[in-house]
Amino acid sequence: SDWSRFGIDPGDIIRYYGIEEVAWIRRMDVDREKIRSRYLDRDERIIVFRMIEYKASYSLNVKPPIYKVLEKLSRYAKIIYIPRYEEELKLASKIPNTIILRDVVFAPELIAASDINLNSGGTMAREGALLGVPTISYYFYNKITRFLIKHRLPIWYIPDIDKIIRKTIKILRDPDKYRIDSKEILNKFDDPLEVIIDTTLDILKQ
Repeated sequence: SDWSRFGIDPGDIIRYYGIEEVAWIRRMDVDREKIRSRYLDRDERIIVFRMIEYKASYSLNVKPPIYKVLEKLSRYAKIIYIPRYEEELKLASKIPNTIILRDVVFAPELIAASDINLNSGGTMAREGALLGVPTISYYFYNKITRFLIKHRLPIWYIPDIDKIIRKTIKILRDPDKYRIDSKEILNKFDDPLEVIIDTTLDILKQ
């Protein structure tokens, strides 16, 4: 386990089959049309985007030339840009056909209503894949991404800028062809909340 290298006794590590995002995605009432009518124009193609966490230790100062991608893709779809930092707003505001979210939203709902989920491959990418929404990760390709791909969820790792553009345009031509009903796959995974509750109760009984 990855946790063992931090000095944790392997016997104290509780394993479960799945990923943490299952805990809230499984509990979502995903009515895509209802969500879409609340946030968006029903007939528009929508891309949800978030920049990599470039101030975190694991990706410090990593800034792919993703704005060039967004500028080109804005010709084909409306972009919903979820910023992390104030400094992103100046560049983001120059991208045509883009809505910059300044208020807090429940991101999985927005992703569920979108046609493509484009981000660096962290939490939002995993949420999108579990929701069955076509998702492109442009940075992270780790064990979790490979796990999702293995289960045939609609997530692609594409670090190349030109390939991101080509793949996105292809999906936008017929998003429903790439979107899947992920309920059966979700049901194969353990629910982390149930694992936590059961483990805690077992410990309390000791």
